[in-house]
Amino acid sequence: MSSTNFFTPSIQKLYAADTLPHGYATLFHRIRILDSTTFQLPDIFASAYKGSGGSSHTAGVKIQLEYDLLSGQFLHVEAGPGKWRIYEHI
Repeated sequence: MSSTNFFTPSIQKLYAADTLPHGYATLFHRIRILDSTTFQLPDIFASAYKGSGGSSHTAGVKIQLEYDLLSGQFLHVEAGPGKWRIYEHI
């Protein structure tokens, strides 16, 4: 099972019911928020999650999320090696 297949259902279920009250629905169809984070892992995970090379650790994970604020739904969830360049995966 890929890490994306693991994270997507879990996160969708966790936040599916969370929507914010707002008046923007008449102005916009979507308000998309895209963000990512990278964190280090113990070196033992380097074969599966190669780090970005910017620290003394050889393993890392990058997680990218795209969220629609109006619907409360995640549009994109992806996790992979810390060495990913985000613009290659948008």
